[in-house]
Amino acid sequence: MFTALFGLRTAVPVLTVTQLASNASRVWLNRQELQWPLIGWFAIGAVPTALAGGFLLSRAPLEVLLRALGVFLLVVVAWRRLRPYPRRPSTQAFIGVGAASGLGSALLGSVGPLTAPFFLAYGLLRGAYIGTEAACALLMGAYRSRSQA
Repeated sequence: MFTALFGLRTAVPVLTVTQLASNASRVWLNRQELQWPLIGWFAIGAVPTALAGGFLLSRAPLEVLLRALGVFLLVVVAWRRLRPYPRRPSTQAFIGVGAASGLGSALLGSVGPLTAPFFLAYGLLRGAYIGTEAACALLMGAYRSRSQA
């Protein structure tokens, strides 16, 4: 909706600021249940790709980014239909989850539908899921916003 209203180059930074505030509150409210090792492994992959994605967003041709958004949405739908319940990932597998999430989030705004199944398959429930996923998104969003500035 943001993309249709404001254009991709405006929508992604606006969405980033909104997500930073939202995720910070979820981290604070669930701080006792955060899974720090998982957040660390996620960050190893997410931080460099979020920086690279933010750099690409500011310089890539708009038409290419819009096509990437369309492909991303189609892949999300297909992936959720073909593999709705992934097997339990290892903690180290979150490097890859973080890398894909960092790049996708920086270029497209949000990849929550793709990362949620991995956190849930890992076994996180209730506050641990909400807080840990929000901490990963907050970390990624902070670096993404730096690279877009």
